[in-house]
Amino acid sequence: MPLDLPPKLELLHAALDGHGEVDILSLHAYVIGGRTPPRRTAQQHLGPYVTDLNRRLKGHRKIVQPGRLKGTYALISL
Repeated sequence: MPLDLPPKLELLHAALDGHGEVDILSLHAYVIGGRTPPRRTAQQHLGPYVTDLNRRLKGHRKIVQPGRLKGTYALISL
C-alpha cells in the first residue's frame, strides 16, 4: 500500500526514512524552511506534522518518535 502524502508530510517522511535519528533543527529547515528558530519552537512547529504523519503511517507499521538523542526524531518500524 503506497503512501499518498501531502507535500510537507512527504518531505518529513523523506527526511526521516532510512536516516536514523535526525536533528529537529535539520528537520525544521528541510520541511518548513525559513529562519531556524530555537529548538523548542522548531519542535512545536513540527509537532502537528509528526502527528499527522503518524496517523497516515499507522497501516504501514511505522511511527515517528523522539530519538534516543535529545532533540531528534526517528522513523521506526513496529
